[in-house]
Amino acid sequence: MKLSLLLPAGQIVVPLSARTKDAVVDELLALLPIADEAQRAAVRESVLSRETELSTGIGRGVAIPHGKTAVVARHACAFGVVPVAAGEGVDWAAIDSLPCRIVFLCVSNPKDAGEHVRVLSQVARVLNDSRARAALENAATPDDVRRIFIDDEAREGL
Repeated sequence: MKLSLLLPAGQIVVPLSARTKDAVVDELLALLPIADEAQRAAVRESVLSRETELSTGIGRGVAIPHGKTAVVARHACAFGVVPVAAGEGVDWAAIDSLPCRIVFLCVSNPKDAGEHVRVLSQVARVLNDSRARAALENAATPDDVRRIFIDDEAREGL
């Protein structure tokens, strides 16, 4: 599955207005195509529950909050960047203790566990690239963000 297909422009927010972990999750969840508030609440619970197990702040200013729940039929992703003007970023209890500016949210159905791991792997690969990370931090529009993921897919032959 290509990240560019999972991440339409309407599911990207640059810049994020939220300044706490829970508020960022809520802001990104609001972008997902979820049918009703009860389902959105279930998705939120799956993501925040995963955070209590182990922070998804992977370091270098990046967080990849994710969860699995049967209320989503297929993968859904959202992406946001905390603006530099907001300070150093959002405290995500990252493994390197640095605040996060780049947040990639991913939710999936538990039946799609293999695909979920592949999506998270692709996200981590892109966000571990210092040039891609810098470009994402400086993206001015959702189309700028999409272009970075599309360029990565082209380089990887996806």
